[in-house]
Order: sequence, then structure tokens, then C-alpha cells
Amino acid sequence: MRKPGALRRFKRTFLTGLFVLAPFSLTFILLAWFVAALEGMLAPLTGLLGHAVPGLGLLAALLLVWLAGALASNIVGQHLLEYFEDLLLRIPGINWLYKTIK
Repeated sequence: MRKPGALRRFKRTFLTGLFVLAPFSLTFILLAWFVAALEGMLAPLTGLLGHAVPGLGLLAALLLVWLAGALASNIVGQHLLEYFEDLLLRIPGINWLYKTIK
């Protein structure tokens, strides 16, 4: 016969694992989507070169993330980020999504 607390412990442990893995999974999914989107946008550039350039989307994603970090590290960039954040928080529906992700 099973202990009544065994199922409760299983549920708690399962939910804990879910809450640990969810942020990592979502981050990976969003980064993979971002890299794939950049690959698609840069596809015409590969036509000019005559061949595909493996990793071009990844390189572009790394460069964009670095540029965003560089921009956010100075005073002008911080003011721009605050402005856009305030703008996002005023849009119904988007504000909930932005606050949840942030």
C-alpha cells in the first residue's frame, strides 16, 4: 500500500523541476528563434556571396546582444531603455507579457 504523502512529494518535486527548467527552456527557445530569424533575414546576403555562410545568424545574434549590452551600459542607452520600457508598459496586453518576461 502506498503512503498518502508519496504522491504529494512527487507532485512537489515535479513542479520544482518544472520551475527550474522552464526559464532555461524558454531562454533557449527564444534564442534559437532569434538566430533562425536572423539567418532568414541574412539569406539574401548569402546569395550575394554565392554560397551559404554557416553560423552567420549566430554571429549576428551575438553582435546584436553585445550592442544592446553596450548601449544599456551608458547613460544615453539607459534613458532610451527606460523610454521604451515605459512605452511597452502603457500598451494593454503587451505590458503583462513584458512584466512577466522581465
